[in-house]
Amino acid sequence: IVHGFSIGPGTDAIVVSVADGALAAIAAHSLLPLDRPVFADGMPQHAAWARLAAVLEMIAAEYAEAQAGKDRVLQALIAVALSHIARLSPETKDATASSDASLALGLRRLADAHFRDNWPVDRYVEALATTPHLLDKASRAVLGSGVKRVVSERRLLEAKRLLLFTVRTVEDIAYEIGFDDPAYFSRFFRARVGEAPASWRRKQLQGH
Repeated sequence: IVHGFSIGPGTDAIVVSVADGALAAIAAHSLLPLDRPVFADGMPQHAAWARLAAVLEMIAAEYAEAQAGKDRVLQALIAVALSHIARLSPETKDATASSDASLALGLRRLADAHFRDNWPVDRYVEALATTPHLLDKASRAVLGSGVKRVVSERRLLEAKRLLLFTVRTVEDIAYEIGFDDPAYFSRFFRARVGEAPASWRRKQLQGH
C-alpha cells in the first residue's frame, strides 16, 4: 500500500514502521485494533501521554542498539505503545469492550455445546478465530476467569444438575460429562466443592 504523511510546520511526529510479518504477533498483545485509523485525544499533560512518550523513547533506543533479542523486545514495546494509544482513544475503549463481550459470549456458547468433549483451549481459540491471549483477556474481563476455568465451571454445573435432578449413579454422570475415569471425576468435584459427589448429593437432598 502506498502511503505518506503530511506534517505541518511546528508539528512533532514519530513514525514507526512495522513489517507485515510482525503485525500478527504484535496485534495479539495489543489493545489497539489494527484494521482502522484511531485518533488519540486528551490533554498533553495527561499521564497517559507521558507513559506513551517514555515507551516511544525506549523503542527508539532499542532500535538504535544491537542487543540480543532486539526484534522480540521491539515487538513487545510496540504492542505496549499501541495499547497506550488505545487507552487514549474513546472509540477504541468502546470497541475493545464490545470485542471482549463478543468473544466471551462465543466462548460461553461453545462451552455449553462442547464441555463434554474435552476441547483444549486451542480448539476454542480456533473456533472463534482469535488468539489465546485475546480470548483469555476477554474471558477474564467479561466472565471473571480464564478459559479453562469457564469450561471447568460449566462441567461442574452440569454435574450438580445431574446429581440433584436425576437418580443416575456418580459413575454414569462422570461418563456423561466427559470423564473417562469416575475416580478422576470425584477428585475434580471434591477439589471444587469440598466433598465427594455422593456426599454432596445426599446433603443437598436432605436440605443441609
